[in-house]
Amino acid sequence: MKKSKSKSTKKQAELRLVAPADAHALIREALRQELHRATLQMVYRLFQDEITALCGPRHARDRDAEAVRGGSEKGSILWDGKRRPVRRPRARDEDGEVTLESYAALNDYDLFSDEVQQLLIRGISTRDFSEVTRKLDDDLPLSKSSASRAFIRASQKDLDLINSRDLAGDEYCVIMIDGIEKAGTHVITALGFTTQGHKRILGLREGASENSAVVKDLLQSVLDRNLTTTQYVLFVLDGAKALRSAVKAHWGDQAIVQRCQLHKIRNVLSYLPKELQRTVERRMRNAYEMKTYDQALNELKKLIKWLRDRSDKAAGSLAEGLEETLTVHRLDLPALLRTTFRSTNPIESIFDKVKTRGRRVKNWKADNQLARWSASAMLLHEKKFKRIKGYRQLPKMIASLENLAVDKDKMVA
Repeated sequence: MKKSKSKSTKKQAELRLVAPADAHALIREALRQELHRATLQMVYRLFQDEITALCGPRHARDRDAEAVRGGSEKGSILWDGKRRPVRRPRARDEDGEVTLESYAALNDYDLFSDEVQQLLIRGISTRDFSEVTRKLDDDLPLSKSSASRAFIRASQKDLDLINSRDLAGDEYCVIMIDGIEKAGTHVITALGFTTQGHKRILGLREGASENSAVVKDLLQSVLDRNLTTTQYVLFVLDGAKALRSAVKAHWGDQAIVQRCQLHKIRNVLSYLPKELQRTVERRMRNAYEMKTYDQALNELKKLIKWLRDRSDKAAGSLAEGLEETLTVHRLDLPALLRTTFRSTNPIESIFDKVKTRGRRVKNWKADNQLARWSASAMLLHEKKFKRIKGYRQLPKMIASLENLAVDKDKMVA
């Protein structure tokens, strides 16, 4: 009588009869099945080891056992990001049901939290998550609550990572600070630019940009994590006085402030009727595009004079901190660097990613939710950061910062 072929021999025979691409698919599927089978075998061995430790060997009448067997029931474990059905053994003692530590651990050990996070950050809401996993796999899918818990854990890790990672090893010459707001909650973010032209998220804090204590706490955290800067640092800020106050508190005269030109334009336009907004925006943008400090300042002063007859508030808004909006002109930066550092656009583009990723969130709550979402989206985006355009001109900018600081007549107040 001929012996039947082994399963491995049959599998090899099947592989010889298919195209290479199909063979790869068969191999992947075979490996997946073997991994699944081996994992379940390990899980059941853990269950049986614990039951034996609690109740003694099967059929043995151990009077000193902590508990007695109570059959089994349907359960599930979280493995490879999905709920996998298992039969879990039960045990009872004089107080009732005994929780198997191995079963509890296998439900908490979320190997798939990073992938859950990626899907949610890319715009899949927890409401849709079960349907997505159902389409991907016939096993029990993660529920909305399971996906939410997985994302909370993973996003909290991202927030902790951003706010704790060591910043030593790079030297920073520019720091941008700006905030994002959702449902009354603000997240203040610091973005650093190294002397080599690389960008890095330095830290996040929840709280309004008008709150000096929040910003000071953020900057102190950055310094505590070994931030190294050039002697003079260019800070690109919006118009919030608390931001400027916090920066000056930590860096003093070593901080050279560039007020965001786009924030200034928005602030001025907010005081104007619609029929004037287009004209004023065009004139302000044209002024900021001028190559020299004197040219830009003269055009803006003309605009202030023109506005006096139309809106005192708009004129006052433009005049307030005007020269700090022209710091990049004072520094005589090359065109590419001036474009990068004249506004907080680089950090606002990151905020746009946060807003896009979080567009499916219907109810923003407390407990660092916005900060966690921001951290996860920012870290995902940070991996794609490229060197800024014109980074080879950064040594010239660093020298200009020193010259501007030394020249008391041109010192930015």
